[in-house]
Amino acid sequence: MHPSAVEAFRDALERIARPSWFVFSDEDLNIPVALHSFMADRAGAKGIREVPGASHALSVSQPEAVTASILEAAHAVAA
Repeated sequence: MHPSAVEAFRDALERIARPSWFVFSDEDLNIPVALHSFMADRAGAKGIREVPGASHALSVSQPEAVTASILEAAHAVAA
């Protein structure tokens, strides 16, 4: 991707005013926890749920944690 396109994309992301929630595993072998945390902080996440001992496929390995995060987000935006 051309550097100017990357900058334009970053600028556009900064203007998005949608709340976000993050749920991730502390044992994800595909995306490091530090990167998950960085992305959540950068997005201004309203909720962050780090699931201990789970795999990258959270919706399969820990559906309860994913459901709880979705419900938390739904209740927050409905209020």
